[in-house]
Amino acid sequence: DKAEIAVRGSLGATVQLHDWWKTHLFRLSWLVLLITFSQCRAPSSECIKNIKTARNGGATISGREAFEIITLDSTVEILSLVIMSFLAAFLSKSNGKFTDAFYMCPTVLIPLLVFLYFQNKTMGCTELLQEVDPIDRPFPVPLIFHTIVTLSYWFMSTQVESRKQDVLSVLELRKTLEAKVEERKKMK
Repeated sequence: DKAEIAVRGSLGATVQLHDWWKTHLFRLSWLVLLITFSQCRAPSSECIKNIKTARNGGATISGREAFEIITLDSTVEILSLVIMSFLAAFLSKSNGKFTDAFYMCPTVLIPLLVFLYFQNKTMGCTELLQEVDPIDRPFPVPLIFHTIVTLSYWFMSTQVESRKQDVLSVLELRKTLEAKVEERKKMK
C-alpha cells in the first residue's frame, strides 16, 4: 500500500508540475506573440519608407503594387504571426496533444518558414532603391518557441507515461504478491 501511495503521489506531483509548466508556456506565448507582432511591423515600415523614397525619385508605384511589394517582403513575418497564433491556441488547451490541429498546422508551416527566411534574409524592399543598404531580417522567434514547446510537451508526456507505468507496475507486483500469499496458504 505504501508503494502504491508513493507512486500515485509521484504521478500526481508530475501531472501538477506539468500543468504549471503548460500554464507558464501559455503565458510565455503571449510575450512571444507580441515580439512576433513587433517583428512583423519592421519590414513593412521599412518597405513603406523605401517605396516613398522611390516615388520621390520618380518611380511610379500604384497603391496595389505597393501593397503587393510590402506583403511579399513581409511574408516571413506574416507566417511567423500565423504560427504563433496557432501555438498560443494550442497552449490555451489544458490537454493539448501532438495530434491537435492547433499543433499540427504550425508544425507543417515551420519548414516553409525556414525556407522563406533563408531565401530572403534582408528586408525593406531594397530592390526599389540602388543606394540603400539591405537590413538583416531578424531570426523568426516562433521557430525557437515551437522547438521549446515541442521538446517540453514531449518531455512532459514521457514523464507522465513513465509515472503511469510505475503505478501499473506496483499494481502488478501487488497482484503477484497476493497470488503468492494465496498459494502458500493453500500449501499449508
